[in-house]
Amino acid sequence: MRDREDLRKKLNSKMKKVVDLTVRDCNKAVRMLSKNDELMVIFFTVEDEDKFEWVKDLLEDDGVDPFGGDTTKTLEDKHPYKPPPSMPNTIFSESPLIMDVNSVLGELNPSLTVPRIGETG
Repeated sequence: MRDREDLRKKLNSKMKKVVDLTVRDCNKAVRMLSKNDELMVIFFTVEDEDKFEWVKDLLEDDGVDPFGGDTTKTLEDKHPYKPPPSMPNTIFSESPLIMDVNSVLGELNPSLTVPRIGETG
């Protein structure tokens, strides 16, 4: 447990030395790396002048299972690929029925009409 805490302190100290990295990005990267031992090892082996780009790439990852395949596999199993719907092949032999609102209202109740644009009530 003590070794892990020392490693986090070392990681935090090293991360703060990365030039041009914001405090927010620094904190986020430390959280990400402290959860993944392999990435932490890689971070410490990257040359100091390359660390900024390496951390930026880490932070810009799309976030969907960036460190393995388990999450992606689970999502694919849960939501299998379905082709997009296609247009129906039905061809109308006649035009679709188009109704004017006033025609419908007039049939229901002759006193109901909707004024047309430019008409006054």
